[in-house]
Amino acid sequence: MFERQIAIRCRNVSKCFRRDDGDPYQGLRSKLSGLVNPWARNREPSAGSIVWALRDISFAIPAGGVFGVLGANGSGKSVLLRILARVTKPVSGRAEVLGSVGSILDLGGMLLPELTGKETIYQLGTILRCPRETIVRRFDDIVEFAGIGPHLHSIVRGYSAGTQVRLAFAVMVYLDADVVLLDEALSVADQDFRRRCLERIREMAAQGRTIVLVSHELEMMAEVCDQALVLDKGELKMFGEAQSVISEYRRWVPAPLGTTMRTGNLK
Repeated sequence: MFERQIAIRCRNVSKCFRRDDGDPYQGLRSKLSGLVNPWARNREPSAGSIVWALRDISFAIPAGGVFGVLGANGSGKSVLLRILARVTKPVSGRAEVLGSVGSILDLGGMLLPELTGKETIYQLGTILRCPRETIVRRFDDIVEFAGIGPHLHSIVRGYSAGTQVRLAFAVMVYLDADVVLLDEALSVADQDFRRRCLERIREMAAQGRTIVLVSHELEMMAEVCDQALVLDKGELKMFGEAQSVISEYRRWVPAPLGTTMRTGNLK
């Protein structure tokens, strides 16, 4: 199954979505016709109605490090993380993740605005399938790291976007998931909190935990990541040591990634 040192392995992972062009009601009509017409429900969609988010992606990530995922908007980064988080499944191939998984993928969908900060800590812990005794043991550390002590009993709706990120990130990094997935989670954080987050990420990696980080901020990625990959229109373009991948990626960022980027692994 897994070699002991491998935390994440993707084997020929592909993911596609149906796109309904033209008539905005086409999707609804298709679903209704499928209810009354089994042939319409089971037939294959036309090639033009399919959007490939990922195509034949294969890589392996060793345990105990920070892994960066790079690419332009729409390249498939968030879809890849959703597959690794077990939120969605690939249409073909296999994604294997060793151990428990924690993720910040959609902050707006994770936080319930009418809960207080204290209630949110327990809510997020429950979503992450963390035992209640662990939440209780880590509670003070989470509050201190997030810096919400004076506002612990205020509802989250009144928190700034940055404070909401701090709270979600603090819960994530103190509840001991084996694999942590972060999708642009630090983009609205201030510089001081970002520095503390990077320090915490390094501590987690040193403890043998695996962090997968998606961001457009190349300086930060170069500073903290051990390995990285580049996606372009759902295809794996580069994979290897982070400094080499990011250096190569910088050369092609101004150009359309689908045109001139050199493909293949970096050694």
